[in-house]
Amino acid sequence: MPKSPGFHINKVILIIIIILLIPLGLYLYSNKTSSLNTTMTPTVSWKTYVNANYKFSINYPAQWFLNEKKSSDILFINPDYQNPKSREGYLPNIEIQIDQYAVSANYQENSMIDGIKAYRASAPSGRQSAYEGLEFKRDANRYTINLLYDDGKLGNGAYDSGIYNKEAVNIFNQMISTLKFTQ
Repeated sequence: MPKSPGFHINKVILIIIIILLIPLGLYLYSNKTSSLNTTMTPTVSWKTYVNANYKFSINYPAQWFLNEKKSSDILFINPDYQNPKSREGYLPNIEIQIDQYAVSANYQENSMIDGIKAYRASAPSGRQSAYEGLEFKRDANRYTINLLYDDGKLGNGAYDSGIYNKEAVNIFNQMISTLKFTQ
């Protein structure tokens, strides 16, 4: 019995759809793979900061500088501060502050740091932005880790300068992933 003409049309449409979906799938897969490989900075060559007073360690990029004002206020400084000619506008820095205050109400519990519930905020809420912050309590201390942008005069940090730097956010996330407490 001969097949109806509708069968052939459906078969042709199905073949066209498959032909179109295969390149689209390959394109999406290759972009996903390449973005994962290019956005992560290897941490193998990073330095390790150890805070004996608050009993934690954290890794940071080897080319960044450390400014430990006191054991409860640590600033990891972008290397471009050494070359003012290459500096344009605000530069990303990462700061850790330790105090006895309560965790901010603006943060939502959505992270874990070395087994401790942590609260993360990005401003404006719900999208990538100039501000990334993380707070958590351990013992009686509140730990606040912020990615802030500085205008080149250390201490003039802007928590929400309107700048978004994807590389800086990746470094921030990787540093947080290396934070460990000692006994």
